[in-house]
Amino acid sequence: MILAVIKETMRLHSPFPPAFPRVIAACAETAIPDLAAPLPVGSLAAGNTYVLGRSKEIWGDDADMWKPER
Repeated sequence: MILAVIKETMRLHSPFPPAFPRVIAACAETAIPDLAAPLPVGSLAAGNTYVLGRSKEIWGDDADMWKPER
């Protein structure tokens, strides 16, 4: 249960910076399968930890709630 509390806390209150920018390398253009077009090699992509931690698509309609039983 302690691990679940830690994971849920980290999901809502990430200690990491809001985004981790990465340069798209050759052969990684199609790493994200649901995109309409491949990412251009050399472009910068980042995922925002705040937005991802509260995504209703990923976590459900109660994504803003702290629920360690997830």
